[in-house]
Amino acid sequence: MDDIYKKICTLLKSGEVVLFIGLPCQVAGVKNYMQMQKVSGKLYTVDLVCHGTPPPKYLKDHIAWIEKKTGKKAKSLYFRDPCYKTDKFAFTIYDVSHESIFEQTNLLSKKPTYIKYVGDNDLYQIGYHNALIYRECCYNCIYARAERSGDITLGDYHGLGKMSGYDHERNQVSCVLINTEQGKSLWTVLTQNVHIASHERPVDEPLTYEKQLKTPSVAPPDRSVFLEKYKESQNYNVSAAIAFSSYVKKNRIAKMFPVRAIKLNIIRAIPRPVKEALKDIRRKNSSGRGLK
Repeated sequence: MDDIYKKICTLLKSGEVVLFIGLPCQVAGVKNYMQMQKVSGKLYTVDLVCHGTPPPKYLKDHIAWIEKKTGKKAKSLYFRDPCYKTDKFAFTIYDVSHESIFEQTNLLSKKPTYIKYVGDNDLYQIGYHNALIYRECCYNCIYARAERSGDITLGDYHGLGKMSGYDHERNQVSCVLINTEQGKSLWTVLTQNVHIASHERPVDEPLTYEKQLKTPSVAPPDRSVFLEKYKESQNYNVSAAIAFSSYVKKNRIAKMFPVRAIKLNIIRAIPRPVKEALKDIRRKNSSGRGLK
């Protein structure tokens, strides 16, 4: 990050407008560095809702394991490959000859050498999505709260339609929190000049249903098992295969008996007006109980 700080500093000094997008701790770091250097200028910051970040060594180990398994050298990777829709959480790796080219047509021009979804028992996916492999500081993160470090906050929208009616597009909807006047002016420019479908929502909705806007991730008991095994082997996949065995077993059972998938398909089959009407009734009942 040191090089990034210096580059931003140089750009601001030369009068350039800078947009920095990063994790809340990274945004705070950039702003603190500029203050220390007594550099002012047009710096816009966007923080991402973050669950935690693993040490880079874990991912390097995992990529090396995949390269050995596939016999191909990794060139690029995606944790949410847009070619497979970002809400599907497709973890993909492309080699040199089949690097992904994501075009406006949303068509996949090349096939990945490795693709795994959350329930496919990829050990890195298991570790990340179950909060097993983050840095220790992430479990005590001071930025996992409603007060944000950036001018704008971006994240997945959890709780959409829970507090008031919503009859617009529901696939791949992002939550945008405007935190400062500077963020408000930037968002106004974007919505006026770029094709962005924007709908104002009750701010309490994402603040209620997105856990990371209230509290840091909690380390599960199996994390200590993983750390112990990793200390012995210094190899991510060897350690994860032992420590995450119960998660692997659970995923296998879920594939054999896809109760959740069946439930989701039933919900999707219900017409949207019916679902919205039921939600309205539920909201009215909830507010009625609150008044008593």
